Amino acid sequence: MTKYVKKPIPVEAIQWFKHGDHPKVLQRMNGSFFIKTLEGFMDVTSGDFIIEGIHGEYYPVKPDIFEKTYCTKLEYPKIAKRYLKEYVKDRSNKIILD
Repeated sequence: MTKYVKKPIPVEAIQWFKHGDHPKVLQRMNGSFFIKTLEGFMDVTSGDFIIEGIHGEYYPVKPDIFEKTYCTKLEYPKIAKRYLKEYVKDRSNKIILD
C-alpha cells in the first residue's frame, strides 16, 4: 500500500465553545448546535474546531483529531521534517534527509 501525506495547505480555524463564537455555527430548536458543510449538516459541540477549507467551506473537527492533524505555520517546518524522515526513502531504503 502506498503512503500519502496531506499537502501543507494553510486553513483558518477557531475553537468553538459557545453560541456566538463563530457566525456559521447555528442553534437548533432543541438547543443543540450545527454547521452546514459541503456534505450536509454536522453537529458541533463545545471544544470543536471550526475550520474554513480551501473552497471557503466550513466544517467541525474534534479537538483530538485537530491536534493530530494540524499545527501552526510556525511549527510546520519542524514537524514536516520529522514526518518526511519517516516516509521519504531512496531505493536503498535509506532516509534521504539529514
